Formats: sequence, structure tokens, C-alpha cells
Amino acid sequence: MEEMKDVETVKAEETELKTEDKQSLEDLHGENLTDRVKVLSPTQMVLKRFFRSKLSIVGLVVLVAL
Repeated sequence: MEEMKDVETVKAEETELKTEDKQSLEDLHGENLTDRVKVLSPTQMVLKRFFRSKLSIVGLVVLVAL
């Protein structure tokens, strides 16, 4: 059977895990990876996906031509 861990041991283990997670988010240059992530609004995401598709561009050109 598993031994019961006391609350202090569990809290210490959780703290160690959190610090390891924070350290894994840092890249080789020491800057935080969350600083490098660009946040896009839902509209920006839709437009970005729309203009990536060649078929959607062709459809837009056809609509504009009509």
C-alpha cells in the first residue's frame, strides 16, 4: 500500500514542479517565451487563415470582378 504523505511534503513537491515549469519556459538567451508570443484577436486570426488559403483569394477576386 502507498504511504500517506504529509501536507508539507506534498506542498514542497508542488513548489518544485512549479519552479521547474518556469525554468522550462526560458529559452537559451534567458528571456521568457511568453514574452515572444503574439496575441491575436479573433478577427485577426480569421483574416490570417483566410488570406493563407489560395482558394479563398481566388473566390475574393471573382466576387470583386463580378
